[in-house]
Amino acid sequence: MVMASTLRCLSSSSLTLCTSNSTPQPLSSQWGFSSSYSWRAAQSRGLGLTSLEHSDCSALVKQKDSRVFCSQATSEAFNQGDEGSGSPAGLANLEQFIELNVGFWRGTFTQYDVMGNALQCIPTRLSATSYGKGENISLLQTLHIKEAVSKTRAEDDDDEPVWQEFKLVDINLFTMEQRQHIGFFPSENAYTVSHQTSEMLEQVLRIGVLGEDDDGEEFPKGVKLPSRRPALVCESCLYSKDAQKRVRAFHVLDPRGLLDVIGIFHESRDGSSFAESQRNLPDEAGSRIESLLGKWSGKLVTRRTGIYGSTLAQYNVQVSYERNEEAKMKLEITTDRGQGTRIAMNGASLGNIMRFEGGLLTTMLPGGLALTCPGSVGQSVGRMQAFYFEFSWIEFPGQRRRLVRTYDTEGLVVSTSLATESKLS
Repeated sequence: MVMASTLRCLSSSSLTLCTSNSTPQPLSSQWGFSSSYSWRAAQSRGLGLTSLEHSDCSALVKQKDSRVFCSQATSEAFNQGDEGSGSPAGLANLEQFIELNVGFWRGTFTQYDVMGNALQCIPTRLSATSYGKGENISLLQTLHIKEAVSKTRAEDDDDEPVWQEFKLVDINLFTMEQRQHIGFFPSENAYTVSHQTSEMLEQVLRIGVLGEDDDGEEFPKGVKLPSRRPALVCESCLYSKDAQKRVRAFHVLDPRGLLDVIGIFHESRDGSSFAESQRNLPDEAGSRIESLLGKWSGKLVTRRTGIYGSTLAQYNVQVSYERNEEAKMKLEITTDRGQGTRIAMNGASLGNIMRFEGGLLTTMLPGGLALTCPGSVGQSVGRMQAFYFEFSWIEFPGQRRRLVRTYDTEGLVVSTSLATESKLS
C-alpha cells in the first residue's frame, strides 16, 4: 500500500532538501530510545546554544502537489545587523582569518563511512596566499592532490608522483559573511564554513583514488563520491595550540538530508609529520567511545549570525556521557544560560557510533575526533525543528574542543559555538 504524502522542498542559499510529511517510522528498539521530548527541547534550545523562534517563510510557493519553502529576504536579513562588508570589525576578522590560514599545508585527506571505518587516505598539499589590500583583501587557496598510480602502469616505473591542482573559491568580505557564513573565533583558532557544493571533495577522491583511470562515471565502482547536489556541506576546523597543525572535518548531506560523506584533513605547516602521527595512534576496539565517557566542564562561546542578532554570548557548560553494560547511553548537557538549562537524552552505542533519541548520530574517529549530526535532517525540517552539526577533538587526554553550527529550518545559519572543556572524571 502506497501512502500519499506531501513533498516539502526546502530551498535557500545553503540548503536544498526534500522531505516527506508522512508520519516518521518508529525508532528501532535495539537503540533503547525513550520519549523524544528532551530531544525536541534540545533542538529548540540548540543544546543550550541559542533559542530559536520558527518564523514564517517570506514566500510560500505552491506547485502541483508540493510546497516549496524559500526565503526571498535572506540577503536583506543578513545585511541588517550583521557586520557588513565595509565594517571595521568584519575587515579585522577577515584579516585575522587570512593570517591564520596563509602558508603551505601538507597532510592527508581521509574518507570515512558513517560507522567510522576509513575508506580512502590521500596525500594532499594546500598553498594559501593573500592578495589585495583593505576591503579588497582576499585569500587564495590551491589544493594539490597526489594522483593515484594507473592500474595499467608497471609497478617498477620510477616516475615522479603527479600532483594535480584544484583552486578553491576565494575568500573575501562578501563570501565570508554573505555566502559561506564563516563562524570564526580568532583568539581560539577555530572556524566553521558552509559550502554550496562538494566539488572539491569529489575531485580529491577522483584524483587520489582513480587518477588516470578515471573514466568520468558519476558513480565509479569501488569509490564513494559525495552527491553532486548536496543538501548541505559543513566544514569545521580546529587548530593546535601553536596554530601549526589543524584538523578540518566535513559533513556532507545528500539531497534527502542523510549523512553522505565524512571527510577529514590532517594538515601541518611546520614540516612535522602530523598526518602520519595521527594515523599511527593506537586504535583499539572500543577505545574511541571510552575516551569520551565521563564528565566534561568548560566554557561555551556562541556567535549568532546577523539575521539572529549578530550577538556574542558565553556560558559555563557541563557535558556527561554514561554507558552501562548493555551499551545503553545517556547524554546530559547543562549550562548556566538564563535560569540554567538541562538537556538529557538516552541512546545506545554500537561499534564506533552513538545514536541518541530523535536520531542524533555521533561517529567516533581515530585520534580523539568525533562528528555529530542528525540521522535525518529531512525529518528535522519536516517537524520544523532546528538542527546542528558538531565536530570535537580531544587533542590531549582530558582536553577537548567542540565546534557546533546550528541551522534553522530554512537552512540558514543561526549560530556557531565553540566549547573548550576539561574532563572531570
